[in-house]
Amino acid sequence: MPSAKVSQALQDALHELERERARIDTAISNLRHLVDGVVGGVHRGRPAGKVAAKPVVKVARTSVRKPVRPRASAWTAAKRNAAALRMKKYWADKRNAAPQQQA
Repeated sequence: MPSAKVSQALQDALHELERERARIDTAISNLRHLVDGVVGGVHRGRPAGKVAAKPVVKVARTSVRKPVRPRASAWTAAKRNAAALRMKKYWADKRNAAPQQQA
C-alpha cells in the first residue's frame, strides 16, 4: 500500500493534469472559433446577434411523429384516356366557337 506522501503526490499530479486539460480544451475551442470565422468567411441567413437565441430543447424522435398521409392514387389508363378525350372535345368546341364570336 502506498504511503501517504506518495498518495498525496499522485493526487496533486492528477489535479495538475486536469487543470492542464481544461486549459488545452479552452485553447482548442478558441482556435476552432477563429478558424471557423476565417475559413467560413461568407455566412448565409440572418446575421448573428440580430435575434435573441432560443434555448435548444431536444425531443426524442420517437415521441413526436407526424401522421402518415395516404398517397393519392395514380390515374389509371382509362381515366387518363377519358380526360384526354374530354380536353380534346373542349378545345375543339372552343376552336369552332371562336369564328362565330368574331363575326
